[in-house]
Amino acid sequence: PMFIGAVVGLLINHWLWIAFFREELQYRVTEIMAFFVPCVWLVPFGFFVSVSLGDTVLPSATHSGGLTGSTAGREELSGGGGQGSALKGMMSWFSSKRDQAMATTGFAMPRDYYGKDT
Repeated sequence: PMFIGAVVGLLINHWLWIAFFREELQYRVTEIMAFFVPCVWLVPFGFFVSVSLGDTVLPSATHSGGLTGSTAGREELSGGGGQGSALKGMMSWFSSKRDQAMATTGFAMPRDYYGKDT
């Protein structure tokens, strides 16, 4: 009953939008669709997706290792592997390539007391 009511409400809503644009404002179907697609369909769909994606980051969803159900997520967060260390590895690689390119030009990157980039 609720699903049927929602579908009927959706059809009535769409019919009212189209009737308003066709009768009151004299728009063509292509112009109506240019409004419908982003405003009436994509924005609410985006809200729905963002709300459902937010459910996976709740503490109750990650207490058992996240969506996979394993404990590998805890190791990745502590620096033991995964995307976090891959990102660090890529940044380190780019930094070393930058240093090599700068050394060939005779310009050395300034370093702090501990040898890190400033």
